[in-house]
Amino acid sequence: MLPYNKLYFQYKKLYSRYLNKTASILNNYHGKQYDKYYWEPIIGLYLRRFILNFILLDKIKKNKPFKKANEKNFNFYKNYTEFADDYDFTKVSNRYLLKLKNIDKYQYYRIKKISPISKIINILNIIIPNILVKLKITNIFFQESYFKKNLKAIFSLRSLFYMNSLPTLKLENYKIDKKKIFQNRVNLIKIYETRNTKDDCLNNLLFHMPINYIENFKIISNEVKKISLSNAIYIDGNEVKFDYIKFYIAELRLNKKKIFTGQHSLRTGIEDYDIYFDYSKSISNYYLTWGWNDKLSSITSYSSTRVFSSLNKYKKVKVTQNDELNICFILCSFSKTGDCLPDNYLENLKAEKTRISLLKEMKKQKKIKLVLKPREGSFLFNNKKKFYNKFSILKNKTRMYEIFGNFNIVVFEKISLGIAECIHLNQPTIFYYPKNLYKQKNKKYNELLYLLKKANIYFDDKNKMLQFLNSKKDISLWWDNKNNLENRKKFLKEFANSFEYSDLSKLKRLV
Repeated sequence: MLPYNKLYFQYKKLYSRYLNKTASILNNYHGKQYDKYYWEPIIGLYLRRFILNFILLDKIKKNKPFKKANEKNFNFYKNYTEFADDYDFTKVSNRYLLKLKNIDKYQYYRIKKISPISKIINILNIIIPNILVKLKITNIFFQESYFKKNLKAIFSLRSLFYMNSLPTLKLENYKIDKKKIFQNRVNLIKIYETRNTKDDCLNNLLFHMPINYIENFKIISNEVKKISLSNAIYIDGNEVKFDYIKFYIAELRLNKKKIFTGQHSLRTGIEDYDIYFDYSKSISNYYLTWGWNDKLSSITSYSSTRVFSSLNKYKKVKVTQNDELNICFILCSFSKTGDCLPDNYLENLKAEKTRISLLKEMKKQKKIKLVLKPREGSFLFNNKKKFYNKFSILKNKTRMYEIFGNFNIVVFEKISLGIAECIHLNQPTIFYYPKNLYKQKNKKYNELLYLLKKANIYFDDKNKMLQFLNSKKDISLWWDNKNNLENRKKFLKEFANSFEYSDLSKLKRLV
């Protein structure tokens, strides 16, 4: 096991240092005088993720691999999502750092204009929201990652437009000129190096930084400033996907407005060494949980709009019983380096081995009919394709509404929203996480596990789980057991409380 507490301390120390350095470099490049509190919402998540990857690369690979920087081995990312996806799934063995050697050609470059069509679309998108803000009808813009269009409209109407959806902006339909961007990054590094000693971490941080924060910064900044400033914004994940939301948050902070960040997933905020949670806390006035409390006054118990969204999409399930157990095994995605220190290649290799061990035993059970639901990144071992092909496998993009009600039991191998959805919708479910895998130390995480254990949902022993499945002639006797039902209710109240429209009053008080 890697020394995560020491690595986390190192990451926090480096983050503080490089936030100040990068803010200074970007101010100089863009001709601005913003402080780090403006820059942190924009570049903070990228910085945290890059530094975490830099540290883990050093630990997982004994010698940091360097290559001479050139246009061919330089990866370009338009936005944070492209960067994060690449680092999530690129093999650790293929990772390397870039080194400046004998590069004489470098020059300043930035993207100068937005397409006319995008400009018109953006103007049309912001007209009505801007009017509502100026009339002081809309006080909070929201960006909810799972609301469908109709639900967004209903949500705004139910609040009498006190909360309204943040306008969508089109800002990334430009062509990447690899040569010019590469030369611009070299120029940026050269300017800094004339006054400072060489810094491999900083150089690579600047090389890999999304185009939106350097070459496309001016366009995004100017377009975002056309959106009127509301008194607050509520976000719960879309700030990761869309960079322009980060820019809007920066403008709100600059003008002393409120930032509310809602808990994004069932495990966000309760896992060890979570850099996304660190980022959310650093940019928010209030972090709104799905029900649990914390000692920090800025972390407050609230409810889940994601669960609320799910309950509006899916119908409750009627527990069924067949001669054989139809089980859907939800395969998690294994990152090479994720948002948490323990979510890394070495830990996830171990996790997939335990999964394979369980599936081998489940395959032997005559009573069990097993179907696997994978997603991108579910498989680390390339030599196990033949093994997995022995099972019935759903498509990666199979939606959960195709799962609920069509299987006797749904099995999860990672704490996720799906567990909460199953319990809310009365879909019998099991969480399997064996003892030999990384053990979370977070108090709240272990309280969650305790409630799932009390509800007979959580298993950490393969043999006990198989024994349990083989003993269930009538699933409803287990699932509808009074004690199990009470503990599931406690779990939902504490960790997956669904949003209700009456909860808006709490947000209004916080504004």
